[in-house]
Amino acid sequence: MARKKTTLIVALKRLFGSTREDRTITRDDFYLAPDEDHKSINGRESFIEVIFSFPELKGDSKEAREVCPAFSSVIYADEEDGKLKARMRLEAIWEERREKGYYSR
Repeated sequence: MARKKTTLIVALKRLFGSTREDRTITRDDFYLAPDEDHKSINGRESFIEVIFSFPELKGDSKEAREVCPAFSSVIYADEEDGKLKARMRLEAIWEERREKGYYSR
């Protein structure tokens, strides 16, 4: 269980970290199956996504922009339950390059 908690904390640091180092995706951030290693694959795609729900705002987008200004540009009303939510997604691609090692974008 400790490994799952650590993975979650690292993922949140990648999204919300205060330093460039906290937010930098590295090759070790990409999942490899037990029978894989970095040399046996060409690369991976990955994403980290979080959805914040604001049920106390009851669909009032003007109030949401005042209460949650950091999310004001990404707040939307969920089609299923009508609650205001904010979605943040970090996408990364890792490609192995024989001559230069690896990079992610």
